[in-house]
Amino acid sequence: MVSWSSWLWHLLNTQNVPSSILGEIKSSIFLPFLPSFFAFKIFESFFD
Repeated sequence: MVSWSSWLWHLLNTQNVPSSILGEIKSSIFLPFLPSFFAFKIFESFFD
């Protein structure tokens, strides 16, 4: 199953948006999000 984040990334990559705007969106959304996402995944793995 494709995770929502992968789907969102794919959606962003397939939209007909200028790459500079797309880069801004990715930087503003994904860069702050990634550390917390990985921290959550590590935290989640303790309960498997």
